[in-house]
Amino acid sequence: SDLCAMCEEAGCYFLQQGSVPEGYVSMAVNVDQEQIGRETVKMAQAWIDIVNPDAVEDEYHVALLGNTTNTDPAVRTQTIENALAEDPRTNLVFTNHDSLGIEVAYNAVVEAFTYDPSIRIVITFNPTQAIGANNYIAAMPGVDLAEFAIFFNSYTQEALDLIDQADSNNGSVMRGTIGFRGDP
Repeated sequence: SDLCAMCEEAGCYFLQQGSVPEGYVSMAVNVDQEQIGRETVKMAQAWIDIVNPDAVEDEYHVALLGNTTNTDPAVRTQTIENALAEDPRTNLVFTNHDSLGIEVAYNAVVEAFTYDPSIRIVITFNPTQAIGANNYIAAMPGVDLAEFAIFFNSYTQEALDLIDQADSNNGSVMRGTIGFRGDP
């Protein structure tokens, strides 16, 4: 763009990180959204392999809290949907791509479980959605947390702590994340 050209003429460069914009920038760094989407579903598939190696077709109902606010998140979200459709054990029964915060995600998962109480896996675009989903599932009366899993992308310290908690089925069903953008 004109702004980038002006910056370069002044000896400065514009680095776009996280998505590749339309138009010209001096440099851009991005992640492979499709790979992140596929690897997220692979975590869910691995969890199914461990907890129920004899799972049958459509046994695991899935809710997806994605993100379609711009091209890159939409690509990852669509890749997750496609990868889930390829596994006969999973049945994507609910999607909401507008629930990017904790409270909004909580409400979306309330809606998901009202629509289909058989949901056992929730996949989210980001850790705040995962925390909102976890807050709902962990508070369900009489729930056996070992029967549920949440997988997501990126992290916060709170999300990592909840993954650690899930190992002991102690108030969390957050089972795994894909770290990127410099995540440790």
